[in-house]
Amino acid sequence: MKTATIDTSTITGYIRDLIIDNRQFISPDRGALLNSAGCSLFLYHYAEAYEDDLAYDQAGLFSQPLFDGVRNYQLEAPGTVSICSGVIGSAWALRHLKQEGFIDFGNELDHIDQVAVEFYNRMAALGNYDYLHGALGALFYLLSATKDAHRLKVLHSLLGHLLENCNRTDELLYLSDFDMQKNVVNNGIINLGLSHGTPSLIPVLCKAVQYDTSFAYLLPSIEKLSNTIIAMKNRSNTGSIYPYRSVLGQHADFKTRLGWCYGDLGIAVSLYQAAEVLKSGSLKSHCYEIFERASSRRSLEEGQVRDAALCHGAAGISHLFREAAKWYQNDPGFSATADYWLDISNDLIQPYQSVITGRSKFHQEHGFLNSFSLLEGLSGIGLAYLSKIHHSSNWQHILLLP
Repeated sequence: MKTATIDTSTITGYIRDLIIDNRQFISPDRGALLNSAGCSLFLYHYAEAYEDDLAYDQAGLFSQPLFDGVRNYQLEAPGTVSICSGVIGSAWALRHLKQEGFIDFGNELDHIDQVAVEFYNRMAALGNYDYLHGALGALFYLLSATKDAHRLKVLHSLLGHLLENCNRTDELLYLSDFDMQKNVVNNGIINLGLSHGTPSLIPVLCKAVQYDTSFAYLLPSIEKLSNTIIAMKNRSNTGSIYPYRSVLGQHADFKTRLGWCYGDLGIAVSLYQAAEVLKSGSLKSHCYEIFERASSRRSLEEGQVRDAALCHGAAGISHLFREAAKWYQNDPGFSATADYWLDISNDLIQPYQSVITGRSKFHQEHGFLNSFSLLEGLSGIGLAYLSKIHHSSNWQHILLLP
C-alpha cells in the first residue's frame, strides 16, 4: 500500500507557478469547467489559502475572458451556451467569484437567466437533459442564483416540464440516455453517469428542495429516482456495485472505473444528497457501503485510472473521498483513502515526455495531453489539493457536490 506523503504547500505552489508561467499559452475560453474558469478559481482559492498577491492578480486576469465572452454565444450551438463550455458556465464562475468577495460587477449577467431558459427549452425539445452539455445544466444555473419571485415562477415551470418528460413506470423514474454525437435519444437506456445521466437529476432536484420550501413536492420523485438507480445494481461481484448504464429488460453486469463522471463514486454523491433531503438512514448507509467498497480499490489498475483529473482521475477520487469523510463524522478510513489517491496524483502531474502538465489528462486516441482546465486538467487537480487544507469548497457545487 502506498503511504501518503503529501506536501500540499509545495505541490499547490508548483501548480500555481506552472499556470502563471504558461498563462500566455493557455487558451482563453468560456464555461465553468475549462481553462479560464479553472485557472481563475484555483488561483483565487490558492491566494486565499496562502495570502498570495500575485495569485490574486493572475486570478483576475484569467477571469477576464469570462466577461469578454458573456454575450458571445449562439443558441443553435450548444457548446457556446452550456454549463461546461458556454456562457451559462462563465456566468456561474463569475458569480461564484463575486459571492466569494473577489470580484464585483453590476448587471452584466442579468440576461443570462433568459439565455438559460431558452437553452433549457431548446435542449429539452431534443431530449438532451445532459448536465454538462444540456438542459440540466441550465436548471442548475438558475437554482444557483439568488431567489426572487420571478425566478421562482420560472423554476416551477421548468421543473414541472422536466418531471412530465421523465420516463415513468410503476417502479421506475428515469431520463433516457442522450447520444451527444448523434444527437438522438436512446430510448430504454438509463445512463448511470453523474456527468451525463439520470444520477445528475437527483442533485438538481435536491437543490430545488433546498432553494425553496414550495419545491417539497419533488421529494417523492427524488425517492423514486433513488430507488430506480439502486434497482440497476450489478447482480454479480464485478468489483463495482453499479454498471455504466442499464438497458431495460437486458440486465448486464459491468465493472466501472473509479471517478466522478461515471461509476460508484458519482452515484454515491447523488444518492447521498437524496438521503439528506429524504432523511433516509438506509439510503445514507448504502452510500457508506459504496464508498467503503470503493476504498478497497487501491491501485491504478483496480480503479481503472489513467490520469489525475477531477473528472475520472486520481485527484477527483481523492476529493470525493475527502468529502465522504466529512459526511461520515470524519471517517478515518475515507480520509486515508483520500490521501492515498492524492499521493498517486503527485506522480501523475510531473512532466511526462513533452507534456508539461504530466499525466493530468488522458485521451483515448492521442494519449496524454497538456491541460489546465478544471474538469480535466491541472487547475481542477490543484483545487482538489487545496480542499485538504482550505475550508472554502463552494467551487465544488459545479460538480454537483453538496
